[in-house]
Amino acid sequence: MERSTVNPWTWSVEMGYSQGEIISGHLVRLNVYTTDVDRLFEHYGVLAARLGAAGVAPATSMLGVTRLALPDLMVELEGTAVA
Repeated sequence: MERSTVNPWTWSVEMGYSQGEIISGHLVRLNVYTTDVDRLFEHYGVLAARLGAAGVAPATSMLGVTRLALPDLMVELEGTAVA
C-alpha cells in the first residue's frame, strides 16, 4: 500500500490533521457532502469519469449540508480505501 498526504491549505496541519490521504489500493466507499446538491449534479459527471478511469465503482452517498468547515467550500469527499 502506498500512501501520501494531501494538504492544499496548511491550516489543517497546524490543527493536527491532514485534509486527505491518497492510498493506492481499492476505494470501497465514497461519501460526498455538498452545500448545493443541484449544482453538484450538474458537474457529477467529472467525478464519475475519474472513478471510471480508475476502475472503481464504490458505494456512494451524497448528502446536502448547510455548510462545510470553511464557508467558501461547496464539496467535501470522504473515501474509505482498503489494501
